[in-house]
Amino acid sequence: ASARESAPPPPYLTRRETLGDGDEITKEVPSTFVLPLLDAFNHLSERGGATKLCFDKASNAFTLRAARDMRVGDEATISYGQRPNAYLLLRFGFAVFDSPDEFVELPGCADELEWLMPGSKREADLYAENLHHAVRNARLDRDGKANTNLLWALRVLLASDEEYERVGGVKAFRDAFPTGLDGRDVPGSGAQLAAEASLALACAREMDLAGGSESLAEDETQLEAALAVLREVETECANNPCLSDEPRAYDGAGSSSDLATGMTSTDGTDATRGDEMTCDDVFDRCGTESDDSNYLRRLVSALEFRVGRKRILAKAVARYSPLREAFTRSGDELYAATMEGGDYDEKVG
Repeated sequence: ASARESAPPPPYLTRRETLGDGDEITKEVPSTFVLPLLDAFNHLSERGGATKLCFDKASNAFTLRAARDMRVGDEATISYGQRPNAYLLLRFGFAVFDSPDEFVELPGCADELEWLMPGSKREADLYAENLHHAVRNARLDRDGKANTNLLWALRVLLASDEEYERVGGVKAFRDAFPTGLDGRDVPGSGAQLAAEASLALACAREMDLAGGSESLAEDETQLEAALAVLREVETECANNPCLSDEPRAYDGAGSSSDLATGMTSTDGTDATRGDEMTCDDVFDRCGTESDDSNYLRRLVSALEFRVGRKRILAKAVARYSPLREAFTRSGDELYAATMEGGDYDEKVG
């Protein structure tokens, strides 16, 4: 009973406010609470099955509610929010590989707003639909896809004046237009091609800042190697008897005598164990007397962040590059399809 009496109030407090005409209204105001021990829980996306923080009015207390069936021994997690790995790595020191909440920002897309003529009808149209926000907050999801509003905004920004009028203004550019061989002579296809090319360019810039597309394979190799070493160290830590609670007959290298036999070798190793790794060696590898394992975990997190980000950018470049047909169709097919009614080099170029 005493615990219930001292429990925190509901997460929304009510207060009465007086309006200008003298009338009073009741408003719910969000409140801030300190929840001890909650920060001890590890992060998992809510879409990945993290528990959800709720307020139980019946008990006047906060609860963690599981989103799935859990067994004894399963780890209970919470979500730190739908955050990209750039935020998680900077704020908390870890990254979630292939996170469903991952996205990559594309600040280069905002450059396209500079093409707007101040006071023009097109500027007014763009702001009326709030499409400028989509450009300033341009991003790619985990699959390397831009949202529909960003592509819509870029089509509006990059359409020629003639095409803009011919298609019918801002609302007519909401849906995508065919491009490439399928978009010949289709009004709006030029704006679609320009929008996708702009996206591909913004992605290429971000990839260059991250080391270039050639560095992706190198990062993947380093990540695989770092994971292999980390697993080896963690396995040694888990299996070595020196780290268990059982009594040990050996105190490690440099001890004056072995408790079981009283024998030591001249080089400080256990004469009865040959070349077997000593407890001191394992402690060093496991981070008990050094931070090697912590360093490995930080290295893995950094590499997972780099690899995940570059994979997203690589997918987007392949998706939106004007040359993607050349990536997915053989030269013979492309030649046969484009020779009809025009010059091959002119069409592909």
